Amino acid sequence: GNKPRLLRNPWLGALLDLIYRRVVESGDEFSARELSSVAWAIGKLGFKVDLVFGAIRDEVERRGLSLFNWHDISNLMWAHAVTPGRGRSWEGCMMMVARDAERRPFAGMTPQALANLAWSVATLGLSYGGNSAECLIERLAEHAVSLGMPAFKPQEVSSLAWAVAVGGVASPRLFAAVERHLVGEMMAGYNPQKVSSI
Repeated sequence: GNKPRLLRNPWLGALLDLIYRRVVESGDEFSARELSSVAWAIGKLGFKVDLVFGAIRDEVERRGLSLFNWHDISNLMWAHAVTPGRGRSWEGCMMMVARDAERRPFAGMTPQALANLAWSVATLGLSYGGNSAECLIERLAEHAVSLGMPAFKPQEVSSLAWAVAVGGVASPRLFAAVERHLVGEMMAGYNPQKVSSI
């Protein structure tokens, strides 16, 4: 596929090295959105880039999460969840993110951020301080019900339902809302892969 060729591409290596050096030397110049977008972009490439991710992790841990909105938090969690061979080096940062997300009000959270965060937490299976990913996924499921399923795109409904099931959360209200939505929409926009995830 394309990814092995990209990994051997000297221009990509040079670009990632420049990003790493810039984050290490001038991390405070990056906004929360820019840091989470860099993490998202690298996750989208599907590479294990320890140096860049380590620099982003250090910057997130240094500044804390107060400047990160739900979109940013969702991007950070998603990037970590999709990174091949994700190491334990991000575990502390991801637990900090999950703890913050568990307490933070949901104001301003988009359906996409909600679905991606639920999927990421279920994929990572984080547990911390006697609590677990289940607590956060349960909160996200309840918030999804309050938003209403029509607010979610098919991929988001599928990801959310998968996260709730894999996360071991009993959420009859969510699944009833998903069922009503799917029946009402007659599953328009749901390809076989999305249906199989539900």
